[in-house]
Amino acid sequence: MKSISGALVVFFNTLLLFAIVNVVVALYLSRTSENGKGQREQVVDLFIERHGIETLRAAYPGLPDPEIRNLLISTAVHGNKYHPYVEFIDTSYVSPEMLIRPEGYRVIGAEQAPWPPPKGEKGEKTVFLFGGSTALGTGALNHQTIAAYIQKLLRANFQQKINVYNFGTGAHYSTQEILFFFDWLRKGIIPDLAIFVDGLNEHAFPGDRSALSSFLEQDYEKILNSLPGQDAGDQVSAFEHLRLAFFKLPVVQLFLRQLGSEPTGALVAGVPEALRQGDFRNLTRPATAEETRLSTVVLDRFTRSMVSATGMANANGVQALFVWQPVPLYKHDLRLHPFDIQPSHQLHRVGYPLMYDRYRRGSLPANFAWCAEVQEGRSEMLYVDQVHYRPLLARLLAECTVRNLLSNHIVKELGWTRVSSEIVVPEMSERLSTPALRDNLVDLKEIVEQQPGRLFATNVAFEAKPNQQPDEFSIRLAASGLAAEHYFMISTELAEAGEYMLQMQIRPNNTAAVRIQAWDKDLEANGVLANVHFGNERVSTQTINRSEASLGQVERRDQWYDLAIGVRLPAGLSRLLIQLLGPNDNNVFAPGGQSLQIRNFAIRRGS
Repeated sequence: MKSISGALVVFFNTLLLFAIVNVVVALYLSRTSENGKGQREQVVDLFIERHGIETLRAAYPGLPDPEIRNLLISTAVHGNKYHPYVEFIDTSYVSPEMLIRPEGYRVIGAEQAPWPPPKGEKGEKTVFLFGGSTALGTGALNHQTIAAYIQKLLRANFQQKINVYNFGTGAHYSTQEILFFFDWLRKGIIPDLAIFVDGLNEHAFPGDRSALSSFLEQDYEKILNSLPGQDAGDQVSAFEHLRLAFFKLPVVQLFLRQLGSEPTGALVAGVPEALRQGDFRNLTRPATAEETRLSTVVLDRFTRSMVSATGMANANGVQALFVWQPVPLYKHDLRLHPFDIQPSHQLHRVGYPLMYDRYRRGSLPANFAWCAEVQEGRSEMLYVDQVHYRPLLARLLAECTVRNLLSNHIVKELGWTRVSSEIVVPEMSERLSTPALRDNLVDLKEIVEQQPGRLFATNVAFEAKPNQQPDEFSIRLAASGLAAEHYFMISTELAEAGEYMLQMQIRPNNTAAVRIQAWDKDLEANGVLANVHFGNERVSTQTINRSEASLGQVERRDQWYDLAIGVRLPAGLSRLLIQLLGPNDNNVFAPGGQSLQIRNFAIRRGS
């Protein structure tokens, strides 16, 4: 009996100790894992730590370290949402560096045409570009993507105004791209030309299953196998529940973190020490029989897909061009490539020579463009990570694409009028300065200090705190304690109609939400009203009267929240109001201690 009692005491003491350890570890994780950071920040910081900031400085010459980090946070970690037929597309995202619209295309900068495409208006022509994350422009600004460069080149070489829409999506390959294209055709949104940029992800998914196929398949089977009247979740076995609970334990999460098994999104973990010594010996070995077989399957499938997609396009009055893109393991000096190349991207070294042999023999369709060798002989660093392009490589690929288009029979089918018999290559800037404060239409510091008449405040304690750095200039909006609306309003005096981007960083203090109101100059108050909730990083938007669209994004970075709202107004942005909110999003309340600090305030046109 005593032995049983002693065993029970030991058991419960051990159980108690285990619980205490998990509580302590949970507290540790909450401080070190999150530390005020969002998931994007954690992924990027891990990437920078593993590869070294010196490597990234080489990839982004002239760009300050904080701007490199901000650029990667905005462009290098992708979110997905379900989309019929294609399984997933990139979620809407708004930041100074990247703007992805709900339709699934990334804005290419201030020259982006509106949606839906202005078909037939003033002779304008439409081009849809499909591809994976290299086409999307991972690690690059809006205007430094393949699509942005192609639009500049097409407009310079044809008399018609040609509008390009960048439907590149992280992890897409040709099967999904063609289905995405088909989805627009069946909806009646038909371009004049569709360009497909492929090669990289074809070899990453040799089994013709997307990056999310397994997850979607598992969820579907759970639903399909559910008994009548019973939720799919109830069918999960007890063992599965225990397994999931085990991996949620703080001590297990800490152990996994030490192993480096945390997810890294679109960015990849590497071993820079080995790479800096040029250790690519494993990637130069002869191809195995299995690798050759897999590559042959990939290339056969892609060729059949080209033929099928071309037929579908032509049946709808669309021309199609298929572009074979550059990858680091083909015709590239790996001494200039300081990033690890994961196994999922190593099959290129086998498949690309096989594809070139088909191209050389003329066994590929006439609307195929070979651009895999544009990097051959280059002495610059061309990639920002294991596979994604620096602006220079994106521009080289765009030039190759347009050169092939100009010499292809489909130009005659398009009926576009060339401006010259030779290709025209316009000046295309590759500046890497992020546009957070560039082209800002409102200088908040100037308004506060020199033009206070353009700023109105009601029942607030308003403080201007100019610092040495312009991007650190901040203002503080604090509640006065009165039962009234607490806000400040800026008279923007931007009379021109169009799309505007509102950007700022907000640091809340005991404040759960804030309201942003952007109105045009008309009395009927066309515009956008957005409620921003900090706890769950959510933005709910509402359009008023004739305003056409809005986008909202809020994301936590350390103690600050990055806020970006896209506003399309018919009569131009005239005034902007920032207002504290009370419980249940009430306008009027008697707060105690609520305040906001605001910095990096900007209003910009386009992009």
